[in-house]
Amino acid sequence: MEAKLAKIENSEAYIEVQVDADKFEEGLQNAYRKVVKEVSLPGFRRGRVPRQILETHFGKEVLYQDAVEYVVPDAFEEALTELDIQAIAPPEFDIEEIEAGKGCKFTARVAVRPEFELGNMEGIEIRIPRFEVTDEDVASNLEDMRQSYAQIVEKDDEPAGMGDTVEIDFEGFIEGEAFAGGKGEDYSLELGSGTFIPGFEEQLVGVKAGDNQEVKVVFPEGYHSPDLAGKDALFKVTVKKVQGRKLRPLDDELVQEMSRFETLEELTQDVKATLEKVAGSRRTEMIRQEVMEKALEQQEILVPAAVVDLQLERMLEQFSQRLTCPGTVFSAYQQQ
Repeated sequence: MEAKLAKIENSEAYIEVQVDADKFEEGLQNAYRKVVKEVSLPGFRRGRVPRQILETHFGKEVLYQDAVEYVVPDAFEEALTELDIQAIAPPEFDIEEIEAGKGCKFTARVAVRPEFELGNMEGIEIRIPRFEVTDEDVASNLEDMRQSYAQIVEKDDEPAGMGDTVEIDFEGFIEGEAFAGGKGEDYSLELGSGTFIPGFEEQLVGVKAGDNQEVKVVFPEGYHSPDLAGKDALFKVTVKKVQGRKLRPLDDELVQEMSRFETLEELTQDVKATLEKVAGSRRTEMIRQEVMEKALEQQEILVPAAVVDLQLERMLEQFSQRLTCPGTVFSAYQQQ
């Protein structure tokens, strides 16, 4: 195989490739094995027609298309490697010469990364962001750590509040009739989690273990079950258990349990250092983005049409996938 870069123009490389006779013959033989399976001639069983007879009967050109599909992609990839060209979009091929015993010659046009020179950056002004780590930021992180080590305690005689967990049995009724899927036992529900129908959890605030409570709600209009959507419902609830979270003091003892440090002061300094490191990374990234945007504003970079087409195809494919997703507003398009 011989490959030559004819030119690079408008961010597209034009490559000329000559496939030698032996390689093309390999393609022809591969094409024959594919085509002969579909051919039957008098005196021969399907798939058993010799290649010479097949070419005599139908013409040698009958194998050319399949041979090209076998040979050209590999030859193109080999040419890219040989010429050290990085393609950024699928190529377009043009077969110029093709003949059994002589090989084939084709040209390829393929999009490559645009070449440009960075302009004069002197005098460009950028904004330098400031990220200050405050004592409040440190305290907030320490509190999050403390919350994660809260103890779960039974609240036998105390009312349930938002954030508490209640264990309940419940059964739902519409117009006095129990409905399918509206019953549960030993269900653990965190009040304020938004797990149940809007208004349900709020009506359990203040209950105690052993209480029976009636909860009245309205199913949302867009509820997933059409039989229940928009309807008033009454739930009879038995509260079997109320559990709350007890926070431990943020002291050296807790610090030793939840970190590698011995004292609260050491943990505080480590949290502050970590937050400052994260803030520094964000600051560096924002500066980099700002410089890049300013530099690009001074450039006129030609994007090959093949790259634009490829991106458009990807966007259309992604949009098509979203149209088929159940439970999304896009599914409405399927009805039109």
